[in-house]
Amino acid sequence: MKAIAVLICVAAVALVDVAAAAEPLRPAKVLVVMRTREATRHIQLARGNRLGEPVFFTDTTPMNAAYKSSALDFDRDSPLTAALTLAFRDRAPFVELATSADRDRYMSGAPFDKPTEAARQEGFDFVLALYDDFVGFGPRGTLDDEAGLLRPVYGLSFGLFDLATKRAMQRGSVHSYGYQPASFDGTARDLALFPRTWPYLCLMNSTDIVDELVRKDAVHAIAARVGRGAEYPAVRSDIEAYRKRLAWRLQPASGWIERRSGAFDRLMIPKGDLGKFVWMYVDAELLLPALGQQAQTVEEFVRIYYRDRTRLMPDSPLEVFADINAPGYGAWRYVEPSGEHELVFVRKTSAMTMQVMTLTIVGKFDEIYPPLRGKLEQMLANSSVTLN
Repeated sequence: MKAIAVLICVAAVALVDVAAAAEPLRPAKVLVVMRTREATRHIQLARGNRLGEPVFFTDTTPMNAAYKSSALDFDRDSPLTAALTLAFRDRAPFVELATSADRDRYMSGAPFDKPTEAARQEGFDFVLALYDDFVGFGPRGTLDDEAGLLRPVYGLSFGLFDLATKRAMQRGSVHSYGYQPASFDGTARDLALFPRTWPYLCLMNSTDIVDELVRKDAVHAIAARVGRGAEYPAVRSDIEAYRKRLAWRLQPASGWIERRSGAFDRLMIPKGDLGKFVWMYVDAELLLPALGQQAQTVEEFVRIYYRDRTRLMPDSPLEVFADINAPGYGAWRYVEPSGEHELVFVRKTSAMTMQVMTLTIVGKFDEIYPPLRGKLEQMLANSSVTLN
């Protein structure tokens, strides 16, 4: 009888285990608190920005007021919600996302850097707080400064908080520039550029935020909370291991120089004034599934790589670029609405890496590109990023 009782207990436990295994895993609930901090400055000028004529220490107060009263008077939250939803769906579809602009309900502390009890009581597991650093117009670089051009800019900081511990899991910041500049004079025409560009800025920043959460293992931690950690593994240590194995063998052409810009990218740029109009980034892209860019072919990778741009600007697609001799590379051209050209050259250098070389040309492409072609072909042929 004792043996029978033991068998009955074992069977009962097995039935419980089967029932538990059959129970669907719940989503991780994340609340995004938008505009936890509002930006106060909306016009950003570098010293020497001409705005049509040479000016230094320009008084931007009237321009700031014009921007605030005219260009902020539109629904900023809906496009940001849509962008965040799309970014999480791409990289962390197990997340159930909600957004709110009720900072006082969900955040506390002098800089609003601590979640209140409200989100936890409403069933959320995590809070992602967004802090607007700059929302407005600013120059993207020297060319914009010298030409007196400004373009929409959206910069923000973020903090991901675990509501079980009330601790910040990760902090960071992102920013994006609009693709269309304006000769800013405060007119309605210029001010209207911002709401038109806002969905693009939201998607660029949302994609970068989620990418940071993936790369720093925050997405893995969120998944582990709801029993899905194995589906979304930690990748930070793998990324660092691959970084250490990268072998950069770049050979700038005569008159060009190489600069290190990040752990996975380098910059090659011509010396002198030409460097204001032409530059080339070299990126080593890892084909890790968790990074959302696992691809078997160059063509498949490029579709993923430029996915967000083509979503928002279907009228400016990537097109095959044939005016180059680049054996081993796939070559494409992308023309922004502003007329800026990007030539994208991609080749697979290992089972885990893609080498991406992106040449940007600002100005008259038909005049600038032909004299550069020989040196570009030389750099493509002689430069490589491989794994040791």
